[in-house]
Formats: sequence, C-alpha cells, structure tokens
Amino acid sequence: MRKYNYVLVRKDLPLAQQLVQAAHATYEAGAHYESFPSLSNHNYLILCEAPDEAFIWKAEHWLKRYGVACTVFREPDRDNEATALCTEPVSRNKRRIFSRWKLWEKGGDK
Repeated sequence: MRKYNYVLVRKDLPLAQQLVQAAHATYEAGAHYESFPSLSNHNYLILCEAPDEAFIWKAEHWLKRYGVACTVFREPDRDNEATALCTEPVSRNKRRIFSRWKLWEKGGDK
C-alpha cells in the first residue's frame, strides 16, 4: 500500500531557504519513522505551504488531534524558529485530512 509524507514549509522565507527547510524536515522525519521510503516501495512526498511560523505550530497541534505524528524542524540559524514539518507516512484513508493545506507553488524569491 502506498504511503504519503506531507511536508509543510513556510512561504515567508526566501525561496532557497524554503527548499532547504523542506529537505531538513524530511531528513529529520526519516530518522523518526522507520517506514520511510525504501527502494522497493517508495512513498509519495506532498509539498505544501504555510504562510508563517504560527501556521506550522497550529498544523502540529491539529495533526496530533487527528493522531498523525509529525516532526517540526527548528532552524538553529533562525533563532530556532519552526520552519517546516514532515508527517509520518500516512495511508490513503488519512489523506483527506490534508485537503485544507495548499500545495506549494513557487512564488517570487524574497
């Protein structure tokens, strides 16, 4: 069965930092969730956007309410601000809870 990892990254960061922070969150989550992608059965990665740090914290709280584990990445070079999060792998039946999140789109570089 396919699994999906959702990554939420702040859009109020410069474009290059959005990409770096999404990678950091994914890497950190990989250390926590043993069913992360393998070569034989890879997960899908869904990249979504958060307008700011407060949204990341609200999303973490909301995910806990729905029983979805996630890892919040805090950037040491930004005074430990939350910059991105990555969920545990979720199955198809839980995907509907993510419909409120906007898919990431490249915007202007800040």
